[in-house]
Amino acid sequence: MKIILKEQMNIEGVYDKLLEAYLPYTVTLKKNPIGRWQYIEVKKNAWVGVWIRYKEKSNSLRIYSVVPSMLARVLLGGLLMVTINYFATRNLIKDVSDKLKEL
Repeated sequence: MKIILKEQMNIEGVYDKLLEAYLPYTVTLKKNPIGRWQYIEVKKNAWVGVWIRYKEKSNSLRIYSVVPSMLARVLLGGLLMVTINYFATRNLIKDVSDKLKEL
């Protein structure tokens, strides 16, 4: 899912808003060391989470569903993980995208 940010918003502002909105979840701002792009990880638990990637040129965000824990990825693996992850993160992606559209 792609969301275009308003001109006055940046990744740090989005991070602050998500930090306030998702107090029970773990919200962290990270930078990919190889690709040099920034992303926000919203982790509900070890099995359910989303990455919100910031694209500076287009001032937009992309939302990806992920399994935050490496151990969870190793234990589940393959098609089973994709199926479980899809159903588990569907609601979280919708909720996060709704919050981002409000910004």
